[in-house]
Amino acid sequence: MAGNRALDYAMKHADDHDFIYILDSDDLLIDGGLSQQIQHMQNNHHIDILGGGLQCFGNHNKTLDSYETDNDLIHMGLLYNSTTAHPATLIRKQALGKIRYQKTHYYAHDYHFFTRLAFDTDAVFSCYRKPVYMY
Repeated sequence: MAGNRALDYAMKHADDHDFIYILDSDDLLIDGGLSQQIQHMQNNHHIDILGGGLQCFGNHNKTLDSYETDNDLIHMGLLYNSTTAHPATLIRKQALGKIRYQKTHYYAHDYHFFTRLAFDTDAVFSCYRKPVYMY
């Protein structure tokens, strides 16, 4: 799975204090979005995983910026639905550990990935609600 190869490469080459950033190949970064997320993480050392808001493009022109910012609400929401947008997610290297995508979960692989990060680690989740990428 390409996502696992990318995560393994990033983990091998990143320093312990670095972030891993997930961005899908069919999405675009909004100018300044990544730097805003990094600054938010640097100002909030307790956050391990930071999602971001998204702006749709193409046939849709809506903004999804209502993701929860509270760790407990994100964890509870994962019992029923995806609470973190997969692309544009900033993860502290040490929080990722050995969590990878499951090859058997082709559909909803991102949901399974974040669920494992939420329930198999002590990672603290939040969301930077401003749009940081275009979906």
